[in-house]
Amino acid sequence: MPQAIPYIRFSSFKQSEGNSYQRQKEAVQRWLEKNPRYALSSLVFEDLGKSGFSTKASKKASGMVKIRQAIEAGLIQQGDCVLVEAFDRATRQQALDAIELITPILRAGVAIITLDDNIEYTQESLNGSHAYLLVAKIQAAHGYSKILSERVKESYRLREEEAKKGTQVKRNTPVWLTTEGEILSEIAPKIVEAFDLYISGMGKHTIASRLRNAKGIDGEKLFPKANATSVDAWLRNKTVIGYWKDIPNAYPVIVEPEKFYLVQKLLEERKTERKRTPKNFLVGLVKCAECDSTMIIHNVNGKPNAFRCLSHHRLKDAGCKNNKSIPYNVIQYLYLQTAWYGLERALQKQTLTHAEKQKILIQQEIDTISQNISKLVALVLNGDVPEISQKLSELNYKRTELQAELDSIGAGAATDTQRQAVILEEKRLISNDPLVLNAMLRDAGYWIAADREGNISFSERGDVPEHKAKQVTTQYVGVKRKPKSNQTEYYKLLHTHTGVGKSWVYRINPNPDLDISSFPLEQMGQTMANPIQGRYANILMGIDEIN
Repeated sequence: MPQAIPYIRFSSFKQSEGNSYQRQKEAVQRWLEKNPRYALSSLVFEDLGKSGFSTKASKKASGMVKIRQAIEAGLIQQGDCVLVEAFDRATRQQALDAIELITPILRAGVAIITLDDNIEYTQESLNGSHAYLLVAKIQAAHGYSKILSERVKESYRLREEEAKKGTQVKRNTPVWLTTEGEILSEIAPKIVEAFDLYISGMGKHTIASRLRNAKGIDGEKLFPKANATSVDAWLRNKTVIGYWKDIPNAYPVIVEPEKFYLVQKLLEERKTERKRTPKNFLVGLVKCAECDSTMIIHNVNGKPNAFRCLSHHRLKDAGCKNNKSIPYNVIQYLYLQTAWYGLERALQKQTLTHAEKQKILIQQEIDTISQNISKLVALVLNGDVPEISQKLSELNYKRTELQAELDSIGAGAATDTQRQAVILEEKRLISNDPLVLNAMLRDAGYWIAADREGNISFSERGDVPEHKAKQVTTQYVGVKRKPKSNQTEYYKLLHTHTGVGKSWVYRINPNPDLDISSFPLEQMGQTMANPIQGRYANILMGIDEIN
């Protein structure tokens, strides 16, 4: 039994929301009911959102080419037929190109049937009147698409002129704007949040996951289909700073220009990274000092108990010889002592000083000028045109001026991130958003590392000079058991100061239910005279000097 092979095409995905696809499928079904000698083929050729007119590879419909390839492979044979709703679904190219496209199909003995007028085109029928009818259809389809294309181009040109005059124009707008270019009050703040989350270090997949769960005041999800690709597109879209193409002030600004350009810089820096944002805020921050792999959390009774080298956990000594387990609460204590320096840097990145904002904008202008210079240099290489040489000279002078201005700007006053303010923000993030806290610390380069002897090092030493920091060592030296019991009384953390020749054992609370986000903040100063104050009181049980 011969096969009937459907070919379905529409040029815009907006048509998929209408009835174009369903209408074409139903037309195929009706034809099969009237022609029972044909069996519906398992082969289906579709060009959804593809143009029958465009010659651009990314937009061009390729279904008819694939049908030819299927014929060559023997999947479609003589006597079979291809069903299309109308001939303009098959192609809207110029007459010679269109005939060249379908001729191999007809020569193979495969008919093309147009369902709108039920005409069957075969190699034999083209020797008669069908040839004139076919050429007329091809010319009509191509002519219609050409006129439509010219109208669209003219419409874009007129809207571009209006936008340059400062008039708001109608166009296909991004998700946070209406078709009239007005801000959608529920959507826009979430787009701004996506920028903030990306600056904090959170990955695009995790941002998309968060957006998919965001709901409006009616309880409906705002971004049910958000994914990493759509997040990437929003982060790169200059419409957030009011641009349409290269025309400023065409739309309302929802993101500060400085923040937008900072994200563009981060996108470039992170384009080869693939980050997975974990649920526990310490995951990924603790690493093995011997093989540099991540140290994973080992849980006991569903609660974090200790950190272990991932490589050793997977492959034993063949992966890494670091078999040391560092108690979770020991890492928590060391985190409390050191992490705020890294968090301070991360918060400064999110809260830019005036000087930093200036530097980002100037750098962006320098980058744009450099791109234009590269284009002009390419033109000059093809021939010395005085006008181009003059423009090149002007741009070089402007770039030199901007670079001098950039070099003259100091770092500016640091953002007001006093220790208590930083820790307050950290506590809020631990309780409400550990994903963001983890991403911020990793992006700031914060880490803790441990080796098989229990020696622990840190990325942060605060304001302590490097030569003095080297005089202080930290080592986990085991547990102290309760008398006549196998229960842990406390963990022992040895601090040694080689500069003064003294060592202390810090007694760390082993309670697995400690919640450092609830630790008090008052009296955070810690001295040897009164070491167990404020924030450390719940986790540090005491300090014993041993020499």
